Amino acid sequence: MARKKKTLKEIKAKLTRQRRAAKTLRICAFAALAALIIFPYLIVYKPPLPTGTHIRTSLIPIDADNTKLLIDSTARDDSTGERTMHQEIFDEILTLIEEADSAILLDFFLWNSWQGMQREEHRSLSSELADALIDKKENDPEIAIIVMTDPLNRLYGSEEGAVFSRMAKAGIPVVFTDLDLLRDPNTLYAGPARVYGKPISREPWFQKHLKKKSFTHPFFHGGPHVSALQLGNLFFFKANHRKLIVADSAFDGWRMVVSSLNPSDSSSAHSNMGVRLDGDIAWRVAREELLAIEWSGGASGHVLEAGPDDWGKVLRSIRNALPSPRPVEAPEGGQAMAEWITEGAIRERVIELLNGTTRGDHVRIAMFYISDRAVIQAVKDAAVGGARVQLILDMNRDAFGRDKDGIPNRPVAGELMSFAAEENVFIDVKWADTHGEQFHTKAMSITNPDAAKHQFTCGSANWTRRNIGDFNMEANIYLQNVPEITKRFNTYFDNAWRNEGKILRTLPYEDAALTGSRLSLKKVIYRLRESTGMCSF
Repeated sequence: MARKKKTLKEIKAKLTRQRRAAKTLRICAFAALAALIIFPYLIVYKPPLPTGTHIRTSLIPIDADNTKLLIDSTARDDSTGERTMHQEIFDEILTLIEEADSAILLDFFLWNSWQGMQREEHRSLSSELADALIDKKENDPEIAIIVMTDPLNRLYGSEEGAVFSRMAKAGIPVVFTDLDLLRDPNTLYAGPARVYGKPISREPWFQKHLKKKSFTHPFFHGGPHVSALQLGNLFFFKANHRKLIVADSAFDGWRMVVSSLNPSDSSSAHSNMGVRLDGDIAWRVAREELLAIEWSGGASGHVLEAGPDDWGKVLRSIRNALPSPRPVEAPEGGQAMAEWITEGAIRERVIELLNGTTRGDHVRIAMFYISDRAVIQAVKDAAVGGARVQLILDMNRDAFGRDKDGIPNRPVAGELMSFAAEENVFIDVKWADTHGEQFHTKAMSITNPDAAKHQFTCGSANWTRRNIGDFNMEANIYLQNVPEITKRFNTYFDNAWRNEGKILRTLPYEDAALTGSRLSLKKVIYRLRESTGMCSF
């Protein structure tokens, strides 16, 4: 039977249906792709903060005579052009280890021997600290020592590094922080990485290729290659950024050092700031720190130890050695006091201090990174209220031997200086004169001798969303009514500001100021990075 010949109208109708079907298919495919892209961002990953984080103790009375400001300062001698260094923090840490009686607890972010393109030959902090702990353990086998550090030190893999392996073999357990329990600052990356990346990485074929060591080590020039899986974890951009040691002493009870120093060889020439304190504040810090160690140590693969449950035994031993909790004594007027502050509580305290300034107050800020919008507004408000505000900032141009783009400090400095000129208030900025090393200090004093105001804070936290927004783990101390501390910090700051004794520590703002379109562009880049978390600051 002959096939019926299709009419032109029927052919056109069929083509129209095909085009519509193809268009519908494209729309469905686009919608499916859009859904796959958007879906991870609809799943809000905001776990409750783990125990031992976002801590703000009450103000605890301290002995001002046993409270010490520790300063590491690197500069250049103008007459010779040579580097001059004065360092106190690391030696104080070694003293606490040497004089410890029954317990030592350490929590440090960077602890490694990695060197970038531009090597730093000043001091091998990583091995020197490990050697001091191992020697202490060998001379006193009964002492309980535990170390907590960030998994960045093994680049999120299984390469623990010689310093950690040696400590573990000597009976000093090493706990690598379980970062999965912390919130994700990098909102652009973390959602898709969690929803799609983790399941994909468990598939045998993908796992084989993702674990292949194909990439150059991002921090160690000439170091071992790393895998895509390791680099993928790096881009979550979160860390245990704390830097502290707590130990007891047969003579002085519990003591601690909190600072901005990392026992990392490439960081050994950085300028840093720290405080040593004794008494109740120290053992209360140890109690909080043990809570953080506990949830990290309980996670699979996060402990390096010589025998089963060594870390648990040490943790229980230190906990048993701590005094029982007791009510904090009501402080007397004008008494020296300290407050332990971590994570988002640091932002709260800094803003309170700046908002509490009045005419006649002098605010001195020494900072490696400043970018948090609420803090920047508080700095402006302090100046509007009549406070005199001075900032010494790192130029953000050096990191692990690599050149950086000056973000966030240079656009933030431009914003503050423009505001000061427009509003006719006193805000002034100078740059730390660095040459390969970093101005790694994170400190502020607010003083007014006429009002007997002496306030000071320092520690690990940069003033950025990532550091003080309840993402990173951070540790700071706040001191009140300790004039010896603020006087020493202010003297150090003012000498650096004026380059006293022909020691070049600072440069005028104009030497690295951004203007015009460059300032506008970098402001946009900084704000985007800050708000999305797609940055390392």
